[in-house]
Amino acid sequence: MKGITERKAMSNLVKKVVLMAVVAVAGLAFAHNGEDHGAGAQKHVKGTVESFADSKLVLKGTDGKPVNVHVDAKAVIETNGAPGKLEDLKPGARVVAMGEPMKDGTLHATKLRIGGAEKKVAGRKVRPQP
Repeated sequence: MKGITERKAMSNLVKKVVLMAVVAVAGLAFAHNGEDHGAGAQKHVKGTVESFADSKLVLKGTDGKPVNVHVDAKAVIETNGAPGKLEDLKPGARVVAMGEPMKDGTLHATKLRIGGAEKKVAGRKVRPQP
């Protein structure tokens, strides 16, 4: 009789653990990480500054293609982990731009994280993290 009760308790425990795992996986499936999830959703792009003038930032994306970013005065700017300014957008600087994609493909940036330019250390490229 004792063996049957122990098996039943173990079976109930296994069922609870499986149920918790299913709930956890489902929660992860519905969580988002700032990627584009439809109209009005935030998106982020990474690249290096090609040019910046009159609120128009052009990045060279990680795929080598140009990315147009509109930066207005309300954008939050962070340079190397500290508060930054538009003047920090210099050619070669690594940038992560976050904002809303526009219909023409331009990203309207609400936040910019700026890092330094690529450097060569011991013959290899080192990219600071923006």
